[in-house]
Order: sequence, then C-alpha cells, then structure tokens
Amino acid sequence: MTRNKFKNNLNDGMAVLLLLAKTRCINSFSSNYRFCIRPNTVTVDSHLSQNEIELHDHLLKTVDKYLTDQEVIALLWKNNKVPLWINASILKSSDKWTTIELVTSRRLRTENELNHVADQFPPFHIQIPLPPFPVDGNKFDINLRTLT
Repeated sequence: MTRNKFKNNLNDGMAVLLLLAKTRCINSFSSNYRFCIRPNTVTVDSHLSQNEIELHDHLLKTVDKYLTDQEVIALLWKNNKVPLWINASILKSSDKWTTIELVTSRRLRTENELNHVADQFPPFHIQIPLPPFPVDGNKFDINLRTLT
C-alpha cells in the first residue's frame, strides 16, 4: 500500500467513524483528531519478523501518548507495508478533541494481503464500543468507557 493510500484510508476511515459515532452517541465531537495506539499484545511472539519486532517496540513506546495523523502514518507505514489490521474506535470526545484509539496488529503486510472484502478502508476496522448496559436503540455517552 502506498503511503498516500494509507493516509487516505486513515482520514476517510476516521471521517466515517465520526459520522457513525454521531448517530449512536450523545457527545459533541471535534474534527480535531488525536490518536492513541497500542499493540494487540505486549509480548513478542516467535512468528514476528525483525521489522515487526521493531514496530512492536516502537508501539510500546507510544502507549499513553497522543499522536497526530502524520505521526500515526510515520509509525505504521513501513516500505509499502502496514499492519494486517487496525481496530479504530473513539476513546473519548470533547468539543476540542476526538481521541481515537488504534489497536493494531504487529504483523506487517502488503496491500494485496489485506482483507479488502470486509474492510472499506483497509487495514482499518471502524468500531463503536457499546457501553456495559443495554442502550435499546438510544444514544449513549461514548466517554463512559474512560470513566472506569
């Protein structure tokens, strides 16, 4: 995947995530994004390549830090390879920032190896986490996830 296509998929995916959140949540959302990235696991597995181990180490250094879209691209795009999948969800929102959490695979793949059928913006999976209580079609506060 080219760097430009990865950038476009990130931007387009986040725009769709924001639209979806507005239909499900009572919150105000800013078009100013900041990102939190974390790997899907903190262990280094034997099936990871050297490049994937380096990505994993870099990901661990960014946990609990806010990143810009440009920093996300610089971190996750490596020589036309990107993580096999990235789960994108809104961590919290305010009038000033929409904080998006990216939980990512540590395995790097080419565009041809990504799942194009299931994903509109590969490798991004757009998700809205549901609260731990029934919402019965009602809108809910997305920030409840960060209050516990």
